[in-house]
Amino acid sequence: ADWQGSEEEARQKGVGGRRGSGICGRDSGGHSDCPDTDAALIRQEAFAMDKGRYSIIFSSLTGNTKKLADTIRAVLPSEDCDYFGAPETAELHSEMLYVGFWTDKGNADSAALGLLSKLRNKKIFLFGTAGYGGSAAYFQKILDHIKQSVDPSNTVVGEYMCQGKMPQTVRERYIKMKSLPNPAPNLDMLIENFDRALSHPDENDLKRLRLSVEKL
Repeated sequence: ADWQGSEEEARQKGVGGRRGSGICGRDSGGHSDCPDTDAALIRQEAFAMDKGRYSIIFSSLTGNTKKLADTIRAVLPSEDCDYFGAPETAELHSEMLYVGFWTDKGNADSAALGLLSKLRNKKIFLFGTAGYGGSAAYFQKILDHIKQSVDPSNTVVGEYMCQGKMPQTVRERYIKMKSLPNPAPNLDMLIENFDRALSHPDENDLKRLRLSVEKL
């Protein structure tokens, strides 16, 4: 009875028993009889397979950001691409994510921000367009706002922004505003900016983007 009691006690404490010893047996298929160990190995194998792979996820209201996404896609090895398209709910297993956006009120659009807020332990390259192309400082201000939505577990490895053309309705609205009593003093400047944006993203914009991606 004492021997049986000692054996039972040892099993409960995990002493000398398989569950508590940390030593797991393996079958002919290489699987252990420890579920936790198998799960860890599966995670390691998945990480090894995902390493070096990428996805390009982007929002594009008028086609400007899609032009940037297409440029990035052309630079990278097509066989390593896991996903190319709009943000979706499916989990993204790629180690590297290229996340594109269009600018809405000085920040990324809501779909891009929603995606960024959910990402964990990823390498992220941000890219986007804005109708107003005032200066590099203006673009950086937008990017800084966007990065506030990125969890600290992620690493932003690169970023790129350029100007993008706007719908003609925007210019028409500016013209109508000029005919109003006491029009805003900056309307002429906004119209000039609209006209300047019509050619963007241009080839120089895309060339700078390609160089940014190739440097990673």
